[in-house]
Amino acid sequence: MLRTIAARAPSHDAGKDHEDKRWERWNPGGDRLRSDCPALPPGVRSMGSRSQGAPPGIVPAPAVVSAWRPGKRSDGLLAGEDDCCVAWATVGGGERDGLNVALNEATWAGIGVDAAGRRARLLLDVLSLPADGAVAASRPVAVTVNRVSRIAASLRLGWWDDTAADVIPLELGDLDAIVRSFGGCPVYGWEFIDPPEESWSHWRDRLSVDARLDQEESPHVIDLFQEGGSAQPRHLDLRIWFAQIRITTHDDHDIPLHEFIASGARWWDGLHSGDPRTSGTGIFPLRGD
Repeated sequence: MLRTIAARAPSHDAGKDHEDKRWERWNPGGDRLRSDCPALPPGVRSMGSRSQGAPPGIVPAPAVVSAWRPGKRSDGLLAGEDDCCVAWATVGGGERDGLNVALNEATWAGIGVDAAGRRARLLLDVLSLPADGAVAASRPVAVTVNRVSRIAASLRLGWWDDTAADVIPLELGDLDAIVRSFGGCPVYGWEFIDPPEESWSHWRDRLSVDARLDQEESPHVIDLFQEGGSAQPRHLDLRIWFAQIRITTHDDHDIPLHEFIASGARWWDGLHSGDPRTSGTGIFPLRGD
């Protein structure tokens, strides 16, 4: 039985080596951007609403810019794919729930947007376990969404619930640099694919960019966020409306949706059963759960 309640270690340094290795997968040979991610205070659950605790003093990381070039891969972000050659998947209720588990606590490393092709690719390092074998407990993947009808984002100079925080205007082309400037923060909350409509009620009227790529609204959404800062807190929310999804490895090999979901579920099951391959992440089961 899958048990999905957990807490993140209170120290920002907990799991730091693991996070550095996860970042290196998407930035081979490059300097690790100093993480702008706050640590969760003791006892904060990984599920449910976001942490209200103040982060430690961490210097914001510099932005890393990568551009989209049609027909070419740009820093591994997005390739000019022909739909006839790509195995796109649709999302039903079971897939939605499974993806929400598989994406929880993933490190978000970058984003590529092809507005003309109505497509976006999200670079993530997810928590994943194979059925057997002593391999790393995380893997870099690209989550590409297709037939995108709208992309909305809100970059605010404050915590996620600060209603007075300044909203910074953005263009679609700015999103990758902004995401990377956070240095690879985890996403958490268990609700990324088709979350409740009220989940973005605090920022849907405070948009930095709102790009409509098609008049007909796509049937699914994916929500991600980044948060951090010390002297100047900041928060990024992103919502993409889409119809199809594709999961690939960092070198663009397809991962069947059912396999991706199963490997994510195994990680969380392994966490609660004491599988040593889940250690070193700074995430642990809540006592008594």
